[in-house]
Amino acid sequence: HYMSPEQATADKDITGRSDIYSLASVLYEMLTGEPPHMGNSAQQIIMKIVTEDAAPVTKLRKSVPPNVTAAVAQALEKLPADRFESAKAFAEALDNPGFTLADMTAAGAAGGQVGGHSPEHRQDEAGAEQGAGEPAGADLERVRQLVVQAEPRAQELGEEREPARDQQQADRG
Repeated sequence: HYMSPEQATADKDITGRSDIYSLASVLYEMLTGEPPHMGNSAQQIIMKIVTEDAAPVTKLRKSVPPNVTAAVAQALEKLPADRFESAKAFAEALDNPGFTLADMTAAGAAGGQVGGHSPEHRQDEAGAEQGAGEPAGADLERVRQLVVQAEPRAQELGEEREPARDQQQADRG
């Protein structure tokens, strides 16, 4: 349920953006009560991870703020380059009430900096069902704390992985 599309397809070039996808999958489930992709078998789930976009968080829980919906959608993008560049950037988007998906499009054009006050947020609430009714704030605060705590460790792991990856490439070459 939580692996990124590149992991599901056995891509050899796995980056930290894969972890962003997995973290977003966990956050999605915390907010909605179900993972972003479901199926009757592992194969069905993997196929959905690779081919289908997750339903907007607000389709299952209306009380989730628009910026959180946009941040989760961005972190669940199929292509790693379309996701946040770091857990810190993801946490900042979750914390920024003005964050929209349009900000990420602009950020890509501006070299990766996430803005935050675009009024153009488009939210798909067609057919949205009433969520549990409780505020999502407590869940979001826990995730923000986890993201902030995880960022230094993720950087350490990335630094540890790089020499290993370099060695693997040297062994192949």
